[in-house]
Amino acid sequence: MLNVVMVRHGQTEGNAGGLIQGQNDTPLTAEGIKDTLAKAVKLEKFKFNTVYSSDLGRAKHTLKALRGALPSLPEAVYSKHLREIDFGEYTGMKKEEIMPTILRHKADTSMKYPGGESGDDLIKRVRRFFTKCLDRHKNETVLVVSHYGVMETVIRKFTDRPADVPVTIDPEAVYQLCFDGLTSANVKVL
Repeated sequence: MLNVVMVRHGQTEGNAGGLIQGQNDTPLTAEGIKDTLAKAVKLEKFKFNTVYSSDLGRAKHTLKALRGALPSLPEAVYSKHLREIDFGEYTGMKKEEIMPTILRHKADTSMKYPGGESGDDLIKRVRRFFTKCLDRHKNETVLVVSHYGVMETVIRKFTDRPADVPVTIDPEAVYQLCFDGLTSANVKVL
C-alpha cells in the first residue's frame, strides 16, 4: 500500500492579495511560513522514503521551510506534474472577479482556460504522477508538496467527490492518502 502525505505550499503574497497565480509565483508571506512550520509538526511522526515537490518556487520555498524543521527529509524530486493548473489569460486576476468562470471550468473539466489548461489536462498530469508513484513506491511513505488544484483533484478523483461538492484545503492541513490501487484512496486530514 502506498502512503502519500500531501501538503499545500504556504500562503503567498498572491494568495493574500486574492490573485489567481496558476503557474506564476509570488513569495511566501510570514503567515505562509508560520503555517508551513505548523504542518512540519504534523509531519514529524512520519519516516518518508521519498519527497516530491512541484517545481514552482512557492512549493520549493515551502519545502525549504519544512526541511529547516525536519532536516532528515530526503532530497526532493521536483516534478512539473505537480504544478498548479495553468489559468492562462486569467493568471494575475482577482479570484473573486473570475470565480463564476472557475466554477464553470470545475463543472466541465474539458473547458480550457484561454491560453492555459483544462481540468482534464490537470487530471491527466495528476493521474500520471500517481501511477508512477504506485509503481515505484509500493509499501512506502511519500511526501508531496503541491498546490490547491492538485490536492483538490486528488481528493475528488480518488474519493469520488462530485464536482458540485466543495473541497476546502485548510492552510495548516496535512492530508494522508492510503492507496491500494489507482482507483481509490482513504483520505485523512491530520
